[in-house]
Amino acid sequence: MSEVCSVEDRDILRALAEAYATCSQEKVNKERAELWAATNELKPVKVPVFINELPWHEMNFQGELNLHCQSELAKKQEGRLR
Repeated sequence: MSEVCSVEDRDILRALAEAYATCSQEKVNKERAELWAATNELKPVKVPVFINELPWHEMNFQGELNLHCQSELAKKQEGRLR
């Protein structure tokens, strides 16, 4: 059974996806990708640092990470995008 998102859920997800895409195109992220590529090719310029574990429950400043979608499918996607 497929779950359909409401118009409100769709609008929330589209806005988050647009913000995500915009951030991904920033110059600093291109530089980071190049840094990791050089490291993976064993030609590190400087050592990149990867922090895998973040205290997300402590980072919800002013409710920025609160989910607003209604359907479960949309909530899962929203959680990843936030």
